[in-house]
Amino acid sequence: MANQEVRPTPDVQPERVTRRRHFSIFWPVLLISVGVFLFLNNINVIQASGWDLVLRLWPLLLIVGGLDGLFRREGLVGAVVLIGLGVVFLLSTLGYLTLSAWEIILRFWPVFLVALGLDILIGHRRPWAPVIGAVVGLVLVAGVALLIVSAPSITNVRTEPINFALNNASQSNGRVNMAVGRLDLGAGASATAMAEGEMRLGVLGNVRTNQSDGSFSLDADSSSYVSFGPNNSDRWSVRLNPAVKYNLDVNMGVGEQIADLSGLQVQTINLSMAVGRLEVRLPAESSVTGTVKGAVGETVVFVPRNATVNIHLDSGLTGISYPPEYSRVDKELSSPVQTGGTTVNLTVAQALGAISIRYLP
Repeated sequence: MANQEVRPTPDVQPERVTRRRHFSIFWPVLLISVGVFLFLNNINVIQASGWDLVLRLWPLLLIVGGLDGLFRREGLVGAVVLIGLGVVFLLSTLGYLTLSAWEIILRFWPVFLVALGLDILIGHRRPWAPVIGAVVGLVLVAGVALLIVSAPSITNVRTEPINFALNNASQSNGRVNMAVGRLDLGAGASATAMAEGEMRLGVLGNVRTNQSDGSFSLDADSSSYVSFGPNNSDRWSVRLNPAVKYNLDVNMGVGEQIADLSGLQVQTINLSMAVGRLEVRLPAESSVTGTVKGAVGETVVFVPRNATVNIHLDSGLTGISYPPEYSRVDKELSSPVQTGGTTVNLTVAQALGAISIRYLP
């Protein structure tokens, strides 16, 4: 019997599963998107000044982030929701919707949690997962849009008066703390009032007021009521006395803060906003020191033309615009020195979003 060659059995190597890694398209798509909007602005399709337009394009971060997630297959439900809500916010910031983007965020932020949970539940292992994920994401966005536009408002709101007597005070320390909604602060109080106005808030909101020795405070927690309609957000109107010198401390959580101090005597200010838009108009007849601080959103400061302005900028991922005659050295921003005018010394902070320094109209 002939000898047979015995060949060793080759080791069976496990099959290697290689996955194609997708690079990020975030920055290229963001640059392209911003360029397209600037081009549309240059040919007058979109009416806005160049810097104002750039400052209002922050929702592109959500849209591009969602597109990047789709491209890298990191989850479909969350990506589609980011794209859809980003489009809604962009339409709002560009003025095509009357709703505030911050109010939309305030009412519908839990949708992001729902999208994250559905992404985890659906997963990526099934061949039908991409289709189901995309459909679910679109349904979530469509549901939010339907509630924003057509859902009936819940009428669980009440109006509380604001009335702090002047009591012959010539100076006042004022403090306002507001959780959510919109605050309008400005001149217009009667001659016998230190501060007056109205608060519209939820029926379960707890209002706290205090007045002593020329000081007043206004504080309310209105986070305990929910409204799906666009017309029921908390809105406070606080009017101050033009004859009184004020030191103001105003803190808000989410929403819009409009502080028109142009007709008032204000010495120091401490204005802060966690998420939303903060706009302050400084007085032309009195010098001001203090801080204007935002975390996420847009901060706009209107300054008098005849004032000597010095601003310390404390910014993160933030777009900054200011008059062309201003000079900037690192974090210090200064106007040309004005003789005989007032002075403005501020720290303006913004972690994420936009800072804009403009002249009073």
